[in-house]
Amino acid sequence: SIIELTNSISSKQSKRSLATTKEVVSKERKSNFLVENDLLLLCLAKEPAIRKFIFEKANPDYFRSESVRTIFEKIYIHLNSEHQPDPGIIMNELEADNDRKKLSELSFNLERVDPSLEMAHECLERLEKIFLTAKIEELRAKLKDGDETEDMINQINDYQNQMKQIKTKYADS
Repeated sequence: SIIELTNSISSKQSKRSLATTKEVVSKERKSNFLVENDLLLLCLAKEPAIRKFIFEKANPDYFRSESVRTIFEKIYIHLNSEHQPDPGIIMNELEADNDRKKLSELSFNLERVDPSLEMAHECLERLEKIFLTAKIEELRAKLKDGDETEDMINQINDYQNQMKQIKTKYADS
């Protein structure tokens, strides 16, 4: 029995650690989607300065949610306008019901938020950090698999340098 007890304890610990890892990944994913939703919400703001900033600085590649990317692509052409985007017009351009539902929910929540340019800065900073961190982790995983190349190491260094410059990149606007 001591061996069985030891095996049982180590089995429980590995299950617990796996569950904790899944919880952390799930929370991170949820947080990523919340930031993306916040940026979409800011795209609907009345203030032209906020929308223009997003128009100039946002990169659709940073979105992990396909739904958010689709909605953003439809809103994007309206961001440079002096007038606030009309969610109804944008919803008519969306093909998927879940995209229309998401935009509808976001536009309803717009009344609860007081959008600011600072919020747009923070959203874009966080989105880019999440994007760059994911790229770095992806390359590190390949390095661990033994697929090391000088290009991969240089790319990791490039991403890390970009992460260091994010604050100033959005503050200069």
